[in-house]
Amino acid sequence: PEYSKLMKYFQLLEDYGDLSAQDEEEFDHLRKQAEKEVLESADVLCATCITADDPRLRDYKFQHVLIDEATQAIEPECMLPMLHGAKHVILVGDHRQLGPVITCRE
Repeated sequence: PEYSKLMKYFQLLEDYGDLSAQDEEEFDHLRKQAEKEVLESADVLCATCITADDPRLRDYKFQHVLIDEATQAIEPECMLPMLHGAKHVILVGDHRQLGPVITCRE
């Protein structure tokens, strides 16, 4: 996309705090186009488990998922990145750094 135009909109937002309705529409279009371009060109995506289910990532397939500090996440949270077609999942955690989160008192 037109990155120089996108940067001008960011500068206008910073200087004035908002955009006209027409400028905001074009800004949103350019921003989404730039985000899509960056995501499509990436070899590796890093995200939190929750962010992996962001609407911008819903069409992507993650063949490999690595979840760091896995003992700090609850199971449903860990499932979100796996829903993108994961073939391999690696759960990483060091019980000597951060202990597991226990939410059940039974």
